[in-house]
Amino acid sequence: MVEANHLNLDANINHYLAPDLNIVHPQYPNVSITMRHLLMHASGIGVNAAVELESYTLNDTFRQINLGDVLKKYFNSTVGWLPIPPGNKTFYSNVGTNLAAYIIERLAGMRFEHYVQEKILKPLGITDKMGGYRLSNFDQKYLVRNYLYNESISAELDVFLRHLNATQVSSEAVF
Repeated sequence: MVEANHLNLDANINHYLAPDLNIVHPQYPNVSITMRHLLMHASGIGVNAAVELESYTLNDTFRQINLGDVLKKYFNSTVGWLPIPPGNKTFYSNVGTNLAAYIIERLAGMRFEHYVQEKILKPLGITDKMGGYRLSNFDQKYLVRNYLYNESISAELDVFLRHLNATQVSSEAVF
């Protein structure tokens, strides 16, 4: 998309998101977030675990989730931002990579997974049969249910945090 001049890595991402979303760092509203920031994990987006964990599932329903809806819910809060301006610190962000994927979806007019399949994997001769797995292909009675993905994850977040083996969890998120 960059080579075809459909995407400028240094442009404000809101150019590609309007009118659906307007992403602004609440502490640094005059500093633009760019696609380069998202790809380098330097956007200033931190962690809002309460919202992120709601989107995790142990089945194949992730293919039915609308990425735009997930992002709108996430950015409906000012929680989950690093106290530094975009472009100044590397901090891995699943939400940032999801936001980058959503921008590709908007520009391509198709779901990100279809774009990757059609524009990257298929031209390379890579098919969906060559790698990965789907949980629906396995007999469920042989799968061990991961504790993280139980039905009451929000209620048991403290149990999850204990498994991190961390003495302090640094976040502005409210649990």
